[in-house]
Amino acid sequence: MRITSSVALLILSSCGGVTAGGGEAAEALVQSAFDAQSQPGPFGTEAHGKGVWYRAPAISTNCLMKKDWGFRDDPSHSPNSDSSPRMSPVFNAQNHWTYATEKGYCIYLGDNLTMEVKGSTKLMEVWSVDVEYSMGRPDGWWECVDPKMKNRAIRVITNAAGELEIDGDAGLFQGGCPAPLPIEGIDRKAKNKPKGKPNPPTKAEAMAAAKKLDDALWAQDYNGALNAISCYNLFNKSPYGSCAVSEIINVGPIPRGEMRMQDGTPWSMNVFKSVDNFGKITPDKVDKTMFHIEVKAEDRKRKRQHRTVAIQKVDGEWKLVGFVNAQGEGLTSMRFVYDLDRKEKREIFDRRLKGEKIADDGTSLDPNIRYGYADKDGKLK
Repeated sequence: MRITSSVALLILSSCGGVTAGGGEAAEALVQSAFDAQSQPGPFGTEAHGKGVWYRAPAISTNCLMKKDWGFRDDPSHSPNSDSSPRMSPVFNAQNHWTYATEKGYCIYLGDNLTMEVKGSTKLMEVWSVDVEYSMGRPDGWWECVDPKMKNRAIRVITNAAGELEIDGDAGLFQGGCPAPLPIEGIDRKAKNKPKGKPNPPTKAEAMAAAKKLDDALWAQDYNGALNAISCYNLFNKSPYGSCAVSEIINVGPIPRGEMRMQDGTPWSMNVFKSVDNFGKITPDKVDKTMFHIEVKAEDRKRKRQHRTVAIQKVDGEWKLVGFVNAQGEGLTSMRFVYDLDRKEKREIFDRRLKGEKIADDGTSLDPNIRYGYADKDGKLK
């Protein structure tokens, strides 16, 4: 947001304020810019990037590594560099990533961010306005906000029209994050598994369940999307229901024309382009509440043409089943085209549900066993 001195005068005059020349005008401009973009409630800072690594100027990567919240791309990154070092969150700490923007993602820092102007100095034609940020209710990643960013200087320059203008960001790098930031669904709370023996879903019911998820993703209502899913987090001691919106923000709707920058890989995983592709529905051989929907891959070159998504009756409502099954580089995302009707997939899934520490291919997740330092019973060689 670029706010000039003329806009600041309008804002201040409407509130009964008066601006003076020099440093007072620069300070008033910074304060009005902050007030214009901030709102009471949850606040998010933006992390730029859509792949494995992200730049979040507000975040200290040293703090992330000390707290085991994330990794830094280049440990030797110079503190005097003009750009912040790139980082990537670990799965256990990514639940405070709650929203997708065109440039990246929003990290929840707490509620009720405030800014206090401490003074200003002038060097040549540039005013340097000192500010201090504080959080009314710290939460999320606030502990890893860089102290140099909580107390920093904001440059105010004179533009070609002769007006004061902020050179940079007056806030705590809010970027494209909405204010207030949606944070519903950040906690991975386990639920009781569905029970009963419902009648098989009709194709219309399956399509309606898929459309509910797709519409929520299109609207970027990530909590609504999470509520439209029967979720299994295979990295949690109690897998059922223990998923967060962070596992959805990198998942997108089925494309509706041109792809949007904020959308991740479609939940259909590009296997099919429409829920009209839904085919035969068969019951799961283990769980009476679950069924499998056949989808035909549109790409005839695919090795497997027969794929399935799962659907489950939860509290009287049909929901697509989402699986957090493999921790990825960058954000770990939920999968839907999972082929749980295949015998080998179902066997591994059941073993993981019972708490066995194995990966999706059946290999051990114990690093000692995985890399040959111990036998299958965990005894060191």
